[in-house]
Amino acid sequence: MLPVGLKRLLWMFAFVGVTLLCGNVLYMKRYNLSNEYVPAKINTQQEILSWRPRKSGSNAGRSKSKPSPGVNVTAHHTSSRPLTFSNDTRKSTGLDTADNGCLLNDTDNGSSNKVGNTSCRPKVAVKTPRVPSPSDTNEESRENSKHEILGLVSGLGQVNASKFCPEKSASLLGPLSGLHDDISKEELIKLFPEMEKGGRLRPKGCVPGQRLAVIFPYRNRHSHLHIVLNNLLPFLSRQQADVTFFVIEQNPPSTFNRGALLNIGFLEAEKMARFDCFIFHDVDLIPLNDNNLYRCGPNPRHFAVAMNKYNFTLPYSGYCGGVVGMTRDQYLTINGNSNLYVGWGGEDDDLLFRIKHKQFSLARYDLKTASYDMIKHKRDQGNDANPLRKIILKSATKRQAIEGLNTVKYQVNNITFDHLYTWIAVSVNTTDILRTVPLVTIQDVVEARELSKLSGKQESPKEKTVKPEAENQPMASKDLKTAKTRQNMTTTRTVATRQPALN
Repeated sequence: MLPVGLKRLLWMFAFVGVTLLCGNVLYMKRYNLSNEYVPAKINTQQEILSWRPRKSGSNAGRSKSKPSPGVNVTAHHTSSRPLTFSNDTRKSTGLDTADNGCLLNDTDNGSSNKVGNTSCRPKVAVKTPRVPSPSDTNEESRENSKHEILGLVSGLGQVNASKFCPEKSASLLGPLSGLHDDISKEELIKLFPEMEKGGRLRPKGCVPGQRLAVIFPYRNRHSHLHIVLNNLLPFLSRQQADVTFFVIEQNPPSTFNRGALLNIGFLEAEKMARFDCFIFHDVDLIPLNDNNLYRCGPNPRHFAVAMNKYNFTLPYSGYCGGVVGMTRDQYLTINGNSNLYVGWGGEDDDLLFRIKHKQFSLARYDLKTASYDMIKHKRDQGNDANPLRKIILKSATKRQAIEGLNTVKYQVNNITFDHLYTWIAVSVNTTDILRTVPLVTIQDVVEARELSKLSGKQESPKEKTVKPEAENQPMASKDLKTAKTRQNMTTTRTVATRQPALN
């Protein structure tokens, strides 16, 4: 038998617990809140890969998932991430700086707040917007209703619809000639003082519908990077884009691995903020038409359709290189890029196989709109062509689920939040990458080598020896004449010895 005092204490705890539970349920019903959490900031690769957007439907707000420790619970915020605003927009929309999303460069002083800070949570809108119906004939009325809903689901309350950026800006110029002259980093900073620390550019007069992350895979292209930025910054400014630039540099001595760098850029950008659209951009491509809108849609988009290198035509129907854009969910669905293409070539073709295998189509603008100039350059040292790229490509869809974004291995050496970009220097160990090669790909490589031996295409050890440079070089004119004279004399002697004796 328990003492009477202990019984009373237990009954008191039970009463308090039931009271709190009922109060919580009534509070959530009162404000139409969900017990599903949305992570405000994700710090590990595993959390990034396991996160999925909440499914829409009648049971969307009844999820039984529980918040993991250390993650900011924003139950009343139904968007995947808080939208962020400049100071001018906050004042015009009646928002305080404390209502900010508290992600990368969202605070006035450029520093990020700690996860879990309740002052970072957006306000809850009380007013319920009118849902636009197909029967609405007034286009302006339907547009206002759409922006009311966007303001609520982003946790920003009632924001004036006129403050949202239009789908297509009136400042676009159309065809461009491109800026190809060298420019220094200091000159770029003077030209674009509105850039925020970490390389973020966003319009002051309106709020874009998407937040972009432009990811450059990089090695030894310093001049190209600033030339491309000199074109992209005014290009995206006219498009009224909210964009952050990430430069992912692969430190030597390992061979360049473009696919792995794109995966790394995605994962590292995810740790800093929640982006709606990822643009994977080569560092030597200059866009020549600002109607080529850097946006993401229901399908992945190939932006670099026509380049001067190929006379402004598509090289082949399956080409998917240069500049590609995807939403966060699309990139997670296809498991990112393959990491197995060490050296030049193959990873862009593999990407298209992954896209189509997951029932996506590849969107493209027309040739005039999606035109680019490629900066002329020689192939970088340490980026030789991969001789096995065609063999590896055979198993692209077979290994898609077990190789790619979920198997990339790397080490971050340094992160610098510069004025023009967020610079992330990484090391990629090729040996660690090759340890992730699936068995089906290894079998394809072994079979290709066996077929090569049977067909006799493999060179013998003597043929593999490299000839001296002198033998490979063309003869001088005098040496060539002497060689011909000796050859004629030898031929004459041979013919003379073979003539029959005269009777």
